[in-house]
Amino acid sequence: MGPAVAHYITGPVPLDRTVLGPHFLGHDIRAVVRRIEESPLSKPKSEFETTAQYAARMSAFRDKDFQCVFIIPNKTDAYGTSQQFSYDADGQTLTSSVSFALMRIPEVASLPGHHGFLMIRADQKREEHYVGVNAFGVRRNVTRSYDDTYELILADTNGIFGPSGEGAYEASEAPIRLPMGADQARDLKPNLQIAIVCTVTSPRVYEDFETENATVTSPSEDHTRARFIAIRPDQVWVFDRRTGRIVLRMVGADSASGGQ
Repeated sequence: MGPAVAHYITGPVPLDRTVLGPHFLGHDIRAVVRRIEESPLSKPKSEFETTAQYAARMSAFRDKDFQCVFIIPNKTDAYGTSQQFSYDADGQTLTSSVSFALMRIPEVASLPGHHGFLMIRADQKREEHYVGVNAFGVRRNVTRSYDDTYELILADTNGIFGPSGEGAYEASEAPIRLPMGADQARDLKPNLQIAIVCTVTSPRVYEDFETENATVTSPSEDHTRARFIAIRPDQVWVFDRRTGRIVLRMVGADSASGGQ
């Protein structure tokens, strides 16, 4: 018998568990986005709908406790080595953080007020190649790509996230500290994963279509369809992906107990 195949979950967030199972994937943000888009509650306000009726519809969505859990993508260096956690041998502490960047390039003017962005998934849909020529006759082999991205908008910090950084590096951050000895850290570091349990706060999927043109020095032409959903963080989990054992659980000031 081969190794067990991991699957995205489709039911409620397993808030009562201390062990999630091997290679836990959480919810598929693509399926969550589709579910929101297909919901009758997600339609824009109609001219035939009063403000009170629209507010009642938004309230009906929030009452559903549309709660999900998403895996935070690992940060990697140029060699593909995980940089999600670092160990301080003097302080005997394994550290990391979850950050929602306040600055996004390109900016998306249509989004509501927020405390930052976090990309959960990026998919390349297709890739093409052509020879480009600029006004001075310089030729370059250009790669044209079409991508889909799925991002979270932090609508509420809920006592988990706080301000950090300045200027272009300003963010909403949840610092993670795990006191442990060097041997335990050496074993856990490459196998730890971070997940965010969150409640969708608006029945709307925000969209932006972005284009980055090729240049002589950067011969890549990128077309991206970016989708965003607004969330309130309920919990942040750190778990061992080998077993799914939760080694740290950070709970917000107002943590929903319901499920998707």
